[in-house]
Amino acid sequence: VWGSRSAAFEDFEDGPDDDDAITFTISSGTVDVIVWMLGTRVLSIGTGAGEFSIASTSSNEALTPSNVRAIPQTSYGSSAARPLRIGQVILFPQRSGDPDNAAKKVREYAYRYEQDAFNSADLTVFSEHITGSGIAQFAYQAEPDSTIWVVRDDGVLAACTYERDQEVVAWHRHLLGGTDVI
Repeated sequence: VWGSRSAAFEDFEDGPDDDDAITFTISSGTVDVIVWMLGTRVLSIGTGAGEFSIASTSSNEALTPSNVRAIPQTSYGSSAARPLRIGQVILFPQRSGDPDNAAKKVREYAYRYEQDAFNSADLTVFSEHITGSGIAQFAYQAEPDSTIWVVRDDGVLAACTYERDQEVVAWHRHLLGGTDVI
């Protein structure tokens, strides 16, 4: 992980001072590419083999070159499709084995106070068929209804009505039609 110096977004000169660039290696036991980084409670990172949180040693301290730690959170692995941040939750497509395989599950990466850790619940557990051949990309629509739109590899459009505060996670497919008549 490389982070630039404070207020100098193109300066990656590392050093011992608190405003120097942050450079460190995540010790995960495997060599994996970082596929996404998003900020919530901490800086969250998804790799092909798992998900990590990057934070300082204390929640009251700043992230500095001498005060940084990477904590393994889950070991599902992320696909190349861009994740979504909804409030303090990150939704990401789970990698399905080989890095070239399409993701078939959507995971909800969220902090759980009672565990003092992040958890990645499977949002597709009751509708595993909905992602079909895999997820190509997805997007979030906040209004008028909270909806996650999923484009599958085969072009089919699926969606999930997502109101986590109301405990609503409901998947549905949208068939699109048309003709090629000019």
